[in-house]
Amino acid sequence: MNHEQDNPEDRNFENLPEDAEDLLVPERSERLMLTVGRAWREGRVSCPHSDLLRSYKDGGLSGGQADYIAWHVKEAECPYCMAYLDEIEAADSTSDKKQELDQIKERLLSSTMTFLASKRGV
Repeated sequence: MNHEQDNPEDRNFENLPEDAEDLLVPERSERLMLTVGRAWREGRVSCPHSDLLRSYKDGGLSGGQADYIAWHVKEAECPYCMAYLDEIEAADSTSDKKQELDQIKERLLSSTMTFLASKRGV
């Protein structure tokens, strides 16, 4: 082996593709760096399944699962999971309002039928 060829100053970079230059310039290579944290965030590796988030929101988890999701949402502030929990909350709120309206309609219908039935008998 010839160790003189291993000297970076002696290497010929003329035949590299254009985008390879980004790797050679420190300011440009920094934006291309992939960190473990970035890969985990972008890949959502640590995000719990949506069923677990739903169970957490409903209070159906305990122990380590609940602790992990609480940490993931409150401490790590995962934007994806926080948004999903907000969506669940909004959907539940809408569902509660619909259920309340359905109960009002049922009571109104019942009272109207009772009133009309009493008028028939008069």
